[in-house]
Formats: sequence, structure tokens, C-alpha cells
Amino acid sequence: MNSLRIGPPPPVAVWFSSASSTRMPVHEHSVWELNQLHCGTIEYDVGGVRGAVSAGECIFIPPHTPHLLTHASPDAALWVLELSGSLEAHRPGARALGAAFVTRPPWDRFRALGRAARKLWLRPRGAALTQATDEVLAVLAEAPGPGEVRVPAPVHEAVLRARRLCETVNDDRELAIDELARRAGISPSRLAHLFQDHVGITPLQYRNYCRVQEFIRRWDGTDRNLLQVALDAGFGSYPKFHRVFSQVCGAPPREHMNWLTERHIDPRARLGADA
Repeated sequence: MNSLRIGPPPPVAVWFSSASSTRMPVHEHSVWELNQLHCGTIEYDVGGVRGAVSAGECIFIPPHTPHLLTHASPDAALWVLELSGSLEAHRPGARALGAAFVTRPPWDRFRALGRAARKLWLRPRGAALTQATDEVLAVLAEAPGPGEVRVPAPVHEAVLRARRLCETVNDDRELAIDELARRAGISPSRLAHLFQDHVGITPLQYRNYCRVQEFIRRWDGTDRNLLQVALDAGFGSYPKFHRVFSQVCGAPPREHMNWLTERHIDPRARLGADA
């Protein structure tokens, strides 16, 4: 029997992470944490038990369980979901990693969970919350059938180069898909297809996520340095920052940060900020 009992306030916090942002020390959460690894490999220490999780797998970490990401491969990219509620499940085909468990869901379920997470990035609500909850339950409840398990292929070198550019370059002209593709050494259409397949989002979405998350890491929550932090995070102007932030998070910066604060969600801690 699988059950995930959900109650108000909205129980899910969702964010995107890559190898460059897995900088958190030993920590624990008051709720369940689900990490969905799209590419690469991450080594975990869960309550003193070490093990690796690879692309195509999900790890569920129980509340109040100390854990640490000890190493991430350069190509690692994952969605992280926090689930408040009780999770009681028989988990077909899962393996234990300390108090946590790791499962490799059917590929269509894995992809559907990624799509739901993308819609929920740091601001779950309404129908999107229900959809994500349904996908989590499906991942737990459904054992893969013959031919349904897929181990993703190693990340294409062109995707790795494009990701590194998105993470480090601030000039928008250098991050247009045509220029990314040229510097990655493949056609724009091929890069777009490979990037979506390996990472689960488009290059433009990845660039925007990286910049918004860098802004959140740097911002101290006051208005006095908001513009400078936005520029430092790679946004060329305040109007562009405001537009991209609102697109990614579903609300303007101040409204979004207030919404998180009211629900005791600290995104800087989740993103490995040096607070």
C-alpha cells in the first residue's frame, strides 16, 4: 500500500541542482526529500552509509535523516523535491541506502516526474502541486516492466560544454542557442535535442535557472543591493532580471521571497549559499 498524505500549507519545495551547486554540508530536513537524477552520478552519505545514485534513479531520504552529498560527477544534474506528509510505501525493486531508498522507475514515469518538477520550481501550488504528488506516488507504486527501465546514455560532450557555458558566461549573445551550438561543436537543433534529453530542460531554461539560483545565493533579502546582485548573477538589466525571475519562479522577486519566508522555506540554504 502506498500513501502520501498531503495537507496545507503546500508541502513541496522544488529546485534544480547541478554539480556546481552541490555545496551543502551534512544536513537534514523535517520532511521527505526526493532527488531525481537526470544525468551523472552522485555519491551520498546517509547516516554514515555511503552509496551512489546514477542517472535515471530517484533517492527518497526520510525526515530528520542526516545526509551529505560527498561527490558529484561533473555532468550531474537533478531535481530536488521536498515532501511534507507521511510516506508509507511498499517499494518494488528499491534498494536501501541507510535509512533512504533508491528506485529506478519506469522511464515514462521518470520523465513525467521531471516535467512536473519543472512546473513547480520553488513555487508549488494548485493543480501543479496535485500533479507532482500524483507523479511521486506513481514512481513509488509502479514496478518497472520488461523494457521499461532505461539507463540514460553518458552525457554528450557538447551538452557538458553548453552547460558549463550557461553556468559561467554572463553575455547573452554568447548564450544564444546558435552560439552555444557553435561553441559546443554541433548544430543548434542537435544541441537542443540532446540537452533536453540529457538534462530534462532546454538550454535557455537551464541558463535562466542558473542565473536565478545564483541571484538567490547572493541576495541578502534587502532592496539596497538587489540591482547589483542581479547584475552580478548575469542579468544585463533590472527589467530583464524581473522578467526572467517572474517566469522562472511564477512571481516577482520580492513577492516570491516573501512567499517562501511565510512558509519557512530558506532557498539560500537549499542552494548551498555561503550564508
